[in-house]
Amino acid sequence: MSSPRINSLTAATAACAFLLAGCSTAPKPVKTATTGAVAGAVAGAVIGNNTGSGNQASGAAIGGAAGAVVGGVVGMVQEARERSEQDRLAQERAYQQELAKRRAAEARFKAQMEEELAAAEGFRISDQELTQVESTAKDAEARLKKLQEEKQAAIARKRTLDTAQNRITAAEAEIQRLEAELAELRGDSPVSVAASFIEHQVESGEDLTAIATRYNITPAQIRAANDGVNVDRLEPGQKLRIPVQAATSATGTAST
Repeated sequence: MSSPRINSLTAATAACAFLLAGCSTAPKPVKTATTGAVAGAVAGAVIGNNTGSGNQASGAAIGGAAGAVVGGVVGMVQEARERSEQDRLAQERAYQQELAKRRAAEARFKAQMEEELAAAEGFRISDQELTQVESTAKDAEARLKKLQEEKQAAIARKRTLDTAQNRITAAEAEIQRLEAELAELRGDSPVSVAASFIEHQVESGEDLTAIATRYNITPAQIRAANDGVNVDRLEPGQKLRIPVQAATSATGTAST
């Protein structure tokens, strides 16, 4: 047969379970108060059970009341914290939304003001002024085109002159060579061969071999006549000394 102490403890435990089941959907202060009451009732019943046969109920009642008070206070503090955090988040969202609306309104206002300003300036522009500006723009474009054409024409003239000078230089070198050769073949007079030089301006795409072939000499002769010059890396516009064999009389001077 069960003792009164055990029955009291069992009753307190059953009451606690009932309270917990009934408070599953209650607010946080109620939940924590109920939890505290349950814990207090169990603790009070255990203490009463250990101190005497008549103290189980009063111990459970006192423990339950104390646990409910403590649990309720804890629950209210927790709920207050949660509400404070929720309120802060809600205020932050509201602030961001308001800031976005304000910025959008400012952007619309700015666009509207720019449009109205452009319209106001457009109303102040007369047809005569607009025609004059368009005419000035066309004149500026025509002048720019003319200057560009003049520049290209000048470059073309310079290239033509360089080409002509190189043709003259090549022709004179060939003339000197043929005169010396023919004079020697005719046996007109004793001749001595003196070295003279002509100047050649390198054209785009020319290399040492092409220049030597052009003047009917060897690359080695050009290399020797341009000591100190890297003739293997020629640049357009660079000038080279071209050796030419000039026929002279025994008492004459070398022609160049």
